[in-house]
Amino acid sequence: MDFDLDLAVKQSSDNPVFYVQYAHARLCSILERARDQGLTPEGGDVSLLTHPSELALIREMMRLTDVIEIVVTSLEPQQLPHYAMSLANAFHGFNDAFKQANDSSLKVITDNVDLSRARLRLVLAAKVALARVLDLMGMAAPEKM
Repeated sequence: MDFDLDLAVKQSSDNPVFYVQYAHARLCSILERARDQGLTPEGGDVSLLTHPSELALIREMMRLTDVIEIVVTSLEPQQLPHYAMSLANAFHGFNDAFKQANDSSLKVITDNVDLSRARLRLVLAAKVALARVLDLMGMAAPEKM
């Protein structure tokens, strides 16, 4: 087994642990920014979420219980880090799609309060899912990085 110490301490998407923890910290940051603006995910209607990146993130989160069952029944703990990367990828895809859009309706926090709450509910769910996976792997889920 080769261990790359430089990669282990690298703070970039090349380091899988950093990449997953950074996704969690970004999710926390979005929720904090929303709170500062008086918005919460409570009452968010997820049926308003129709953008492909939103749906991809939802689909990935729905796999969590299946992944845990596979880990437990087949004794394949390596499934957790693979899933963590996949979930972080889905979040980064969602976040990047919204960051790159010039359309203000494609932001998490928009002028449309109902849509903002729905997206915040998605962000909260992703934060919880990532935190659970990190915890199962014995890693911290930092709120800031």
